[in-house]
Amino acid sequence: MSHKRHRQKELRRKGDELAFLFDPTMTKCLAEVKRDDWEWAIAMSGGSVSDAASMAGINEVPRNTRAIWGKSQAHSLDSYHQWIHRKKKRK
Repeated sequence: MSHKRHRQKELRRKGDELAFLFDPTMTKCLAEVKRDDWEWAIAMSGGSVSDAASMAGINEVPRNTRAIWGKSQAHSLDSYHQWIHRKKKRK
């Protein structure tokens, strides 16, 4: 695991962040999952959000569902939008 990934994981652990699953349009939160449960499910699913959701007991998750870390739905959406903004600036 890279140093940056390890640091981010530790920050999430300390911050008690949850994984929020949003529909493909990022307008509706479908579920929230505890960090330990989500990390296990996403690892076991090989990175597939829809498969991980099923493993975490969340059924009928549409394709292209996004899982975003955060302390709340609003925090996770804000983090996502900041990431998109930084990504666009780099191009």
